[in-house]
Amino acid sequence: MTSNKRILLSGAAALVLGALICARLSLLPGQTYLKRLIEREVSRTVGMEVTVGDRIGVGLVPRAQLSLGNITVNATRPGAVKTIKIQRARIWLALRPLLKREVRIDRAELYGVSLQLVRGPGPGLKKPENYSGKKPLTVGELRIYRGALTYTGSKAEHNVEAGGIELTAKDLYYGNPPGEAEGRKLFFNGEVKCAALRVGSRAEAAGIEAAITDFSYLVPAGGRPGTLFLKGKIKCRDFMAGDKFKAARIEAAAKDLSYTIPAGGKTYKTLSFKGGLSCGTLSIGEKTEASGAGPLEGDIYYVFNRAEKPYKNLSVKADLKITELKAGGLSFSRVEMKAAAGKGVFSASPLQLDFLGGRGNGSLKVDLSSDAPVYAANYTVAGTRLESLLGAFSGGRTAREPLEGPADLSADITARGGGAEALFNSMKGRVSLSGKDLVLHNMDLDAIISKLARSQKFNLLDAGAFLLAGPLGPAVTKSYNFADLGFSRGKEGKISRLASVWKVGDGSAEIEDAALATRHYRLAMKGRLDFSGLRFDGMTAAILDKRGCAVYSQKINGTLAHPKLGKLSMLESLAGPVLSVLGTVEKLLPGRECKVFYSGSVPQPGK
Repeated sequence: MTSNKRILLSGAAALVLGALICARLSLLPGQTYLKRLIEREVSRTVGMEVTVGDRIGVGLVPRAQLSLGNITVNATRPGAVKTIKIQRARIWLALRPLLKREVRIDRAELYGVSLQLVRGPGPGLKKPENYSGKKPLTVGELRIYRGALTYTGSKAEHNVEAGGIELTAKDLYYGNPPGEAEGRKLFFNGEVKCAALRVGSRAEAAGIEAAITDFSYLVPAGGRPGTLFLKGKIKCRDFMAGDKFKAARIEAAAKDLSYTIPAGGKTYKTLSFKGGLSCGTLSIGEKTEASGAGPLEGDIYYVFNRAEKPYKNLSVKADLKITELKAGGLSFSRVEMKAAAGKGVFSASPLQLDFLGGRGNGSLKVDLSSDAPVYAANYTVAGTRLESLLGAFSGGRTAREPLEGPADLSADITARGGGAEALFNSMKGRVSLSGKDLVLHNMDLDAIISKLARSQKFNLLDAGAFLLAGPLGPAVTKSYNFADLGFSRGKEGKISRLASVWKVGDGSAEIEDAALATRHYRLAMKGRLDFSGLRFDGMTAAILDKRGCAVYSQKINGTLAHPKLGKLSMLESLAGPVLSVLGTVEKLLPGRECKVFYSGSVPQPGK
């Protein structure tokens, strides 16, 4: 028989079958028979009880199609009840399989779909009569309009509500995985939209869109547990968790996402993600904000173990970029890092960012695995602006910061504790600040030192206060009022070199190298700062000659907020206005030895 004859015979058979169906459906018993047939066959296929409430419409032109209304799907298993209601459905069938008494759905449109899941005591798994689970359901294209989902958990915090759901699924398959004797599989690719989603009373999302290239849900023999796999792109316009976490314009490019529910509760649910994540804006509490967060490229793995803190269940290995970040009152930009997390330990190495006009490079580690968290930072910021640093730490108390210019800031610090005081008192390591060619606004240190030395009424702490400001940051700048240092209004001074290096530990900071040089003079400090009450401990400030000997020195006690200054001391028996010859003291006292007060990195002016 030729192919043309086969086509003609098939077409004739289809027309005869269509005529018979139309004649059959013209009678009420035919409608009832068809309705029962559809209910029975679909129930056997999906393993759930299906009922059709309204009359069934049948059409053959241009394709065989069914129109159904008020469809209900029920499934009850131990611990849960599932109900699906569909207001209206239109189904297009392939004609040729009908000749073989087979049903193949080319296209289906479902309107007003609601899915309700309720956890609670159930009478047990109830399968439809003659259910074998062998026969799969396939749909060429499925569209869902005006969908809604409601899940009622054992606790209110587990409840889920979703509305405005729209789905376009192509090549949908539901049934036994090919080649496997037991279990079920749901597979499709397409697009999903959800207008609003709420989980409990603390998590909400809106404007969810997903372009899915591969979705599958595998349920092994025995029912409930299973694994969800997904590949594609997901977007979320707004997301909120609790009162502190908010995010907008979230995008995820999932190369491989899986969510597993284990059998019998013997192990924990797990979530695995490989791909990229990005976020337009992100805020955590009132002090942490980020914009342009992402892409985060890498692997994320999470175990839903409620017996552990959430951060102990998270594993991450990824590259992350953030355009703008605000944390603790400070602003960062162009943040780039290689991030890793596991068993409560988080690290970023290398970590690069722009901070106060400079570019930083280093590493950060946070260990939350024990009761008291441990923090470690090894970081250097090159080319930061001192005026920005002072302004950030002082809280902007002045319209213009007194010191301006480029500087390098570095820290190699560890700290332990759960509060600010505990962290401050447990700090160990080294911090440093260095700068060149700095400008002093409304202050000429050369003129001030010359004038005050001649009057013998000298405050060396004011002259050297900037040596305290940089590395010790907010603790110093908030306690010491730099705005009151402007002794010569309208004038500007120069600091050619500045160094401030401190060793931190045992609740205090000890000076290793602290000095500054103006055009003519050099000033240095030695001693410690006790973090308990921010008290000076053995602190001394001195004006130096070129050998590093203290020509003038002054002891400093008390607190940063209320310092107590000792009497001004002079080298040996020098008297009078000697500061004009600071560089030639050894000529005035030939052969006389002096105890070197400072031998650090800042040279005498003119060297």
